[in-house]
Amino acid sequence: MTSAVLVLAVVTTGLYAGVMYAFQFIIMPTLGRGSDAEFTAVMRRINQVIVNPWFLVLFLGIVLWPLLAVVLAEEKLLAALALGCTVLAHLVTVAGNIPLNEALGKAPVATPEERLAAREAFEARWLRLHAVRTLLCVVAAVLLACAALAR
Repeated sequence: MTSAVLVLAVVTTGLYAGVMYAFQFIIMPTLGRGSDAEFTAVMRRINQVIVNPWFLVLFLGIVLWPLLAVVLAEEKLLAALALGCTVLAHLVTVAGNIPLNEALGKAPVATPEERLAAREAFEARWLRLHAVRTLLCVVAAVLLACAALAR
């Protein structure tokens, strides 16, 4: 049972960290090179599409499986540190990124000036918060892999 929990913790956290990593180093730099109209339209679509059952499995799994690993694993310290990282990443997401996503979704974007204002209110803050949660998720995945290897 412990091995299965650690595998699920590593896989879900690794997949989630991969999503964060892809946004950090591929998606957002690509969008950053686009126009305000492209940036706001694509980010609004991403924020709608990402709320789906598959993403929810990862979003909840990166807390659930490490929590079970803390309870079951022999290497509790590494699992607990990983859990702490994922909980902090969720706090950043819920307190920072999601409100910015919601504000962007509600912002008027009919004119070039409105699109620029919406982007300026969103992009830099979102990227700073996202960098933090990306780092936390990658560290959590590494810690869980180390906990699994320590068995």
